[in-house]
Amino acid sequence: MASSVTAMEQGYGTLRKKRISKSSVGSIIKEDLQLKKTPSKFVPKMLTIQQKENRVEVAKKKKLEMVEKNPNWKEKVITGDKTWVYGYDPETKRQSMEWKGKDEPRTKKSRLCKSKNKVLLVTFFDIKGIVHYEYLEEGQTINKESYLNIMRCVRESIRLKRSEMWSSKNWIIHHDNAPPHTATSVLT
Repeated sequence: MASSVTAMEQGYGTLRKKRISKSSVGSIIKEDLQLKKTPSKFVPKMLTIQQKENRVEVAKKKKLEMVEKNPNWKEKVITGDKTWVYGYDPETKRQSMEWKGKDEPRTKKSRLCKSKNKVLLVTFFDIKGIVHYEYLEEGQTINKESYLNIMRCVRESIRLKRSEMWSSKNWIIHHDNAPPHTATSVLT
């Protein structure tokens, strides 16, 4: 299929020299040959079986080393996450089910959709519970400056809510590799 498309593209130059219009060439390709131009499908990097097994072994070894060094390592990790919170989330079909008798009519319910009012909730938590949460203003995006402000608030929350962690300086912030999280100003 790809070779026929390439041949058509090469043949297009020849047809242009013979003064056949672009629309005629397009109709030949689309209607007569029934071809369509589509973008390539993204395929993630394919790993071999050996590469996958190596990754599993390395992860097991690292985890085992971490547990041997400190069996309570999970207690010092504070991680964060973001989610959209809607003003109203409709019930699912299952949530709205009711028991009814054989001769009773079904209850009527209007169709509802998710609220367009939504805010971004940023939460940081550890094994004991929520350390810090913050609702961002509507339209505010997370960039390095806003994330740095959030991290300052997280530090203050750790100081107030997890004073033993704060005083021992024995805690780790874990977050993903999003650009605002890995900015130099955030990491220092």
